[in-house]
Amino acid sequence: MIFGNKMLFAVQVDIIEETEDDTYCHFCYWINGLKIGDDSIPTLLNDILIFYPWIINDVGNRAYDSKLSGVEPKDVFASISSRIYNDETELFIGNPARFDILIKTESMFGIDVFYFEDEKQGYILYQHNDIISSFELQKNYVDNVFIKSYHTLVDLKKQLETTK
Repeated sequence: MIFGNKMLFAVQVDIIEETEDDTYCHFCYWINGLKIGDDSIPTLLNDILIFYPWIINDVGNRAYDSKLSGVEPKDVFASISSRIYNDETELFIGNPARFDILIKTESMFGIDVFYFEDEKQGYILYQHNDIISSFELQKNYVDNVFIKSYHTLVDLKKQLETTK
């Protein structure tokens, strides 16, 4: 299942195996047409669903500080990352974890993905294969993908549990 548009931002979850206790899937993101994550690694659906509330809880709370205007994407990325991992920086006020939209599973090891907005646009900053990239898209698009995919996956999980 693909939620969103691969050429913009999408979450992909493909169920591969159901056991009596667990549901396994392949999981990755798509950003600007690039697959982010190693979807060959089986991931528990429950492990994915655990992270969703943390991401959805920050919907509407991803406005960036005006000090970021004109700052290079790699410097913004470094600032968010350093604050999340407890280093000091002067670029942000408040909790930068609200920008972290990575569902932290084994398939996403070594990857960081951040999302923030201004009054007009949304911006994704991500590190993939040691390269930091940025991508602009419609404001609220990313949050809407997470909300839709979460509700669909929760419903799917309930459906799968009732058929066991």
